[in-house]
Amino acid sequence: MGERYKLITTETRNYVRGLYGRPPAPIDPEVQKRCIRDEEPITVRPADLLDPELPARRKELEERGLKYTEEDLVSYTLFPQVALDFFDRRDREGRPDEEVAAIAAALADILFAEAATPAQAQPEQVGAPTTSNWAISGRVDHHNRRSVQWRY
Repeated sequence: MGERYKLITTETRNYVRGLYGRPPAPIDPEVQKRCIRDEEPITVRPADLLDPELPARRKELEERGLKYTEEDLVSYTLFPQVALDFFDRRDREGRPDEEVAAIAAALADILFAEAATPAQAQPEQVGAPTTSNWAISGRVDHHNRRSVQWRY
């Protein structure tokens, strides 16, 4: 049959190693030895072992020759590929003006086309009786029998 703790997940190894912080209760030394073997568990705050990211990312942006703000630096640190695509589109000169002009021309065409079509027939008087959807569907009698009439 199988041996207990033969397969140990990466998450369990990291937990026993201390990468998720200090466990709430001490871990059995035998279990700890089976999980992490001869490695020493982390006894300090795990985030203190990480190298600072911002200086390295700042250097990468400068090597690329990009002009950036602090917000751009944070965006690039969190989402490098998405941020580079965004910076590329944002920094293209002339392109936004062409896009705005194309959109404005398309909207103008739509508005001129609507103005050229005849307006729909409107009732001659405001408030004049018209055929309602209730009357067409046969519910007008049921609607008129209500004891309370709603006025909006």
